Amino acid sequence: ADSQPPGPDAQNWPPHADEQGCRLLQKLVELSNPALLHEIAVELQGSVLQLIESQYGNHVIQRLVENMLPQHIAFIADEAELETLMLAQHPYGCRILQLLIERCDSPSMIRIMQIATAHCADLCAHQYGNYVIQHIVAYGPETLVEAIVDTLCGNIEGYCSHKYASNVVERAATQRHCTPALIDACMRTSSTGPGLALDSLVSCCFGNFVVQRLLEVSPRHDLVARIRFLSPGLKGYGKHVQQALLRLGVR
Repeated sequence: ADSQPPGPDAQNWPPHADEQGCRLLQKLVELSNPALLHEIAVELQGSVLQLIESQYGNHVIQRLVENMLPQHIAFIADEAELETLMLAQHPYGCRILQLLIERCDSPSMIRIMQIATAHCADLCAHQYGNYVIQHIVAYGPETLVEAIVDTLCGNIEGYCSHKYASNVVERAATQRHCTPALIDACMRTSSTGPGLALDSLVSCCFGNFVVQRLLEVSPRHDLVARIRFLSPGLKGYGKHVQQALLRLGVR
């Protein structure tokens, strides 16, 4: 009997979402030349969503995105667009969307990012969706990044104090063109208590990391001055922010 891995013309193509079949297919993708990759892609069209949702099949799609030329992976984005929000909140789907954001700029991929950005508030607070928004911030078009930052600034205390959303704010803080707006939002009057929004964030278990990141990227005078003003009363997580000032040589 032929012991070779099944090729694209085999009767069991595409393979069922079992571990062995998907491992063989991953290896085939990794070893294939562009012509065979194109043949594999053609055979998989119509099965993309099924594979993405599979514990094993999602790795096949990941290998395709990584190994094919960017202009040849648009078919994956075309099918993913139909279930953008589901995939963004799926443990495997969010991985695929992140890879596509990095490597694909097809019209359907732009629409995927637009859909995700329009639902930024919900996705930021989701355990998987927050990674998709982070990737748009890092790799997406400037107009979408600005829209996400506007959403974050509209409720800076809420997002910074959230387990998952704070990661999105922290990623945005690493983008220098986003930092001024985020600092401005932190320096506004608090919506939850006396003082400024920053005052509660420095002592927040999640927010303190955002403040530290802002200090690292842009130790702006007003930000530093406010932290110095708060320093005598800082304890717990607030001490980490104080240490960040010392570590950065900001006195």
